[in-house]
Amino acid sequence: MESPLARRPYDLRHICITNWLNAGVPVAEVARRAVNSPEIIHRRYEGCIDGHEELNNRKIERAMGWGIEAAQNP
Repeated sequence: MESPLARRPYDLRHICITNWLNAGVPVAEVARRAVNSPEIIHRRYEGCIDGHEELNNRKIERAMGWGIEAAQNP
Protein backbone atom coordinates (compact mmCIF):
# COMPACT_ATOMS: atom_id res chain seq x y z
CA MET A 1 0.00 0.00 0.00
CA GLU A 2 1.46 3.32 -1.04
CA SER A 3 1.20 6.38 1.14
CA PRO A 4 0.37 9.77 -0.38
CA LEU A 5 2.78 11.29 2.15
CA ALA A 6 5.98 9.54 1.12
CA ARG A 7 7.32 6.79 -1.07
CA ARG A 8 9.59 5.41 1.64
CA PRO A 9 9.44 5.74 5.45
CA TYR A 10 12.81 7.53 5.29
CA ASP A 11 11.14 10.31 3.27
CA LEU A 12 9.01 11.20 6.28
CA ARG A 13 12.13 11.51 8.44
CA HIS A 14 13.76 13.76 5.83
CA ILE A 15 10.66 15.98 5.65
CA CYS A 16 10.52 16.21 9.44
CA ILE A 17 14.18 17.22 9.77
CA THR A 18 13.80 19.73 6.94
CA ASN A 19 10.74 21.28 8.61
CA TRP A 20 12.51 21.55 11.96
CA LEU A 21 15.49 23.30 10.39
CA ASN A 22 13.27 25.65 8.37
CA ALA A 23 11.40 26.49 11.57
CA GLY A 24 14.69 27.65 13.10
CA VAL A 25 15.28 24.77 15.52
CA PRO A 26 19.01 24.75 16.33
CA VAL A 27 21.05 22.12 14.48
CA ALA A 28 22.25 20.53 17.72
CA GLU A 29 18.64 20.00 18.84
CA VAL A 30 17.59 18.62 15.46
CA ALA A 31 20.56 16.24 15.55
CA ARG A 32 19.66 15.07 19.06
CA ARG A 33 16.04 14.42 18.14
CA ALA A 34 16.98 12.71 14.86
CA VAL A 35 19.62 10.63 16.65
CA ASN A 36 22.33 11.95 14.38
CA SER A 37 25.40 14.14 14.66
CA PRO A 38 25.31 17.88 14.02
CA GLU A 39 27.99 17.35 11.36
CA ILE A 40 25.73 14.99 9.40
CA ILE A 41 22.78 17.36 9.72
CA HIS A 42 24.93 20.24 8.42
CA ARG A 43 26.23 18.18 5.52
CA ARG A 44 22.92 16.61 4.48
CA TYR A 45 20.56 19.55 5.08
CA GLU A 46 22.82 22.50 4.30
CA GLY A 47 20.22 24.01 1.96
CA CYS A 48 17.70 24.34 4.79
CA ILE A 49 20.15 26.15 7.02
CA ASP A 50 21.45 28.62 4.41
CA GLY A 51 18.40 30.89 4.50
CA HIS A 52 18.79 31.61 8.21
CA GLU A 53 21.92 33.73 8.12
CA GLU A 54 20.13 37.09 8.18
CA LEU A 55 17.82 35.97 10.99
CA ASN A 56 20.79 34.72 13.01
CA ASN A 57 22.67 37.97 12.39
CA ARG A 58 19.73 39.95 13.81
CA LYS A 59 19.65 37.69 16.89
CA ILE A 60 23.37 38.25 17.44
CA GLU A 61 23.04 42.02 16.96
CA ARG A 62 20.16 42.16 19.43
CA ALA A 63 22.05 40.07 21.99
CA MET A 64 25.15 42.25 21.64
CA GLY A 65 23.19 45.51 21.80
CA TRP A 66 24.16 46.49 18.24
CA GLY A 67 22.12 47.96 15.44
CA ILE A 68 18.78 49.70 15.07
CA GLU A 69 16.69 46.90 16.55
CA ALA A 70 18.67 47.03 19.80
CA ALA A 71 18.13 50.79 20.06
CA GLN A 72 14.40 50.41 19.46
CA ASN A 73 14.00 47.44 21.87
CA PRO A 74 16.24 48.12 24.86
